[in-house]
Amino acid sequence: MFGFGKSKDQKVYEGLQPVLAMQQRFGGIPPGFWQNPFVLGYFTFFSRFLMQDFFGDRLSYEEIGNISISVMQRLSNLNGVTLVEDAMRYQSTNNDEFEHGADMAAVLAFFMAGKMSMQTKPYLDRALNEVSPNGEQPDKGMMFAALYRITFREEIDRRFS
Repeated sequence: MFGFGKSKDQKVYEGLQPVLAMQQRFGGIPPGFWQNPFVLGYFTFFSRFLMQDFFGDRLSYEEIGNISISVMQRLSNLNGVTLVEDAMRYQSTNNDEFEHGADMAAVLAFFMAGKMSMQTKPYLDRALNEVSPNGEQPDKGMMFAALYRITFREEIDRRFS
């Protein structure tokens, strides 16, 4: 219930799994999903954000790598080493799709953490207009769902349609 005794990779996995579950439920996982730079950028950023949020600066580079591999493998049921290597290659070459995925994950992650910025404002405004067109106080769950759709689902639909 409170996360006591959970492994570090389990905590990060549980933070990411709802995003993947919504994709599985509403859009399915298309062929090539886990090889797509946008997808890898999204989940790479989100997992690193959760590691920082949960553990601060207490993780070594080796622990970050091991957690990343474990989480990616559990999410995808594919080889986590290969996925993390692909993500590192995309990141090191400044792949535009990878970077866009990371930027979109940042919007949802920062919303969840209650951290807003000028970069997230257009997405938050769009979500707010969708869930609360009359200006009433929006439900946080509805905002999360709208931001998920805007930052992930629409992007996946566009890439795999």
